[in-house]
Amino acid sequence: MQGAILLLLQNNTVQNYLVQKAAAYASEKLNAKVQIESVDIELFDKVSLNGFYVEDQRKDTMIYAAKAVAGFDLWCLVTDSRIYVTDVTLDGAVFHLKKQKDGQLNLRFLIDALKSDKKKEKSRMNYRVNHLTLRNSVFTYDDMRKPRKSGKMDYFHMRFSGINGEFRLDEYRKGFLDVRILNFKCTEKGGLNVVDLKGRLVADTAQAKVSDFVLKMPSSEIRLDSVVANYDETWIKNVTRDASGKEKVKESLDWKNVLLEISLDNSVVALRDLKFVLPRLGELSDKVELSTHFKGTFGNMHLYNLVFNCDDGGAWGRMSVDLAGLPDINETYAYVGIKELGTTMPMLSDMIA
Repeated sequence: MQGAILLLLQNNTVQNYLVQKAAAYASEKLNAKVQIESVDIELFDKVSLNGFYVEDQRKDTMIYAAKAVAGFDLWCLVTDSRIYVTDVTLDGAVFHLKKQKDGQLNLRFLIDALKSDKKKEKSRMNYRVNHLTLRNSVFTYDDMRKPRKSGKMDYFHMRFSGINGEFRLDEYRKGFLDVRILNFKCTEKGGLNVVDLKGRLVADTAQAKVSDFVLKMPSSEIRLDSVVANYDETWIKNVTRDASGKEKVKESLDWKNVLLEISLDNSVVALRDLKFVLPRLGELSDKVELSTHFKGTFGNMHLYNLVFNCDDGGAWGRMSVDLAGLPDINETYAYVGIKELGTTMPMLSDMIA
C-alpha cells in the first residue's frame, strides 16, 4: 500500500492536481491568492515548485519564486502523516515586505494564520529548515508612512538585489540556537555592496556570541574575532490585563543595557565602500586599517587600544575612546585619550590644502 502511494505521487498529473488543490485551500484559508504553476516530486525526497506566488491582502505581490526546491523525508508522511522539511533552495525569489500606513506589516495575516493553526492542533509539518540556499533573489522593504529619499541608503525604503547565500542551522531547541552564514552577497540601491559575508551565531536565553565574522565589500574587509552580548539581567517584565482582568506577563529586552564585548582585528575599511552612508565618500580612495577592543553597553561604550593606519602609513594613531549618552546623539559625550598620533608631511599638506 505504501509503495503504491509513493509510485502514484511520481505521476506528473497526480502531482499537479494535488498542488493545485493545496494552493486553492491555502488561498481560501489566507483570504489571499496563492498560486503554483507546476510541481515535480523527485526521487521521493525532493519537491520542486515552479512559479510559486503569494499575494498580500491588498492584492500586491508579497512572495514570488521562479523555482522553490524543498528536500524532505517522504517516508515520514507515509508512516506518521508528517512532513519533515530538511532543506530549501529558492531561485529567482522576490520578497516584498511592506509596512502599511496603519503600521501593520503586509505579512501580518500570514503570521496570524500560522499561529492560529498551532493553537488549534499539532501541525502535520515540521517547518524547521536545516539548510537554506538563496539564488539571484530580491528583497524590498517599504514603510508607506515615510517619504522616499534618494542619494544614499534609505532605511525606510530598501531594495536588495543579487542576493545569493547559504545558511545552515546546526542546532535549534527551546532557548538555544546555533546557526551559520556560509556565504552571502547582495547589493542595495543606495550604494551598499556586500561581496561576501560569513559568520556563526550561538545564542541562548542569557548570551549571544558571533564568531568567525568576515564582511567583504569591494575594497574593504572587516573581521570580528568575536562579538559577545550578555543580556541575562536586562529583561524587563511588562504586566498587562486583558478585558476579563486576567494578568498577562510579557518580557522584553532592554537593549540599552545589554553588555557587549567586541574584538576587531586586522580590518581594512575603504571610505568609498561607505558611500551608502555619505555619498561624498564614494569620491575618495583612502583606506583605513583598524584594530580595537570594545566593551560596554549601547549607552556607555569604551574602546580600548583603538589602532588605525591611513593610506599605508600616511597617518596613524593609537588611542582609547569613551562614548556616553547614546542613543541620543544630542546628549552624547566623547572622551578621547590619545596615546600616539602621527602623519607624514605630504599627508599634512593635503589636509591643509
